[in-house]
Amino acid sequence: MHEFDIDNIIMINVRSHNLTQLFYISENLNLNFEKLAHYKNISGDKPGDFTGKVWIDTKLSIVIGAEYIHMFGDFVKRGDTIKYLYPKRIETYENYAIGLNELEIMKKIQPVKNSKRPNNLDSFFNYKSLIEKGYDLKDSYYESKMVNTRIHQLKSKLSECLELEDYELAAKIRDSINELKES
Repeated sequence: MHEFDIDNIIMINVRSHNLTQLFYISENLNLNFEKLAHYKNISGDKPGDFTGKVWIDTKLSIVIGAEYIHMFGDFVKRGDTIKYLYPKRIETYENYAIGLNELEIMKKIQPVKNSKRPNNLDSFFNYKSLIEKGYDLKDSYYESKMVNTRIHQLKSKLSECLELEDYELAAKIRDSINELKES
């Protein structure tokens, strides 16, 4: 059983971030982007839905709780009107020691704000891999790096084609390089 340590706990409201922002957060805090994206995709506003708030132990890199809209509500009188409201509850995960006191502390944790773009090689390759998996990430810096990487690869192929005197393929590769440079 893992001990609750408030210094390691963060809360992310995945609904308030786009996928690119979630990527930045996941890279900067060493979290699983695909899990955050999954939580974003399953969030909603109806009873039984996940609200978008997740609590993560950053030391262990695990989700320890998520907020859901309770299936059953109650009538509440506010002024002259009576509304049927659905309470929210935090469902805890993993083998983690969370009692009522810890739940109250978790509710007070402010959500993580936007994060800066990480500028390291691992993050670039993670970005490229996620794009290839079909995630809709948008970052002009990484996009230009991807284009430059592709141009470098094509230039190597162009050199090979010229050495082998395959001028027809070399011309096609040259045209591809020029297209990439223009975009």
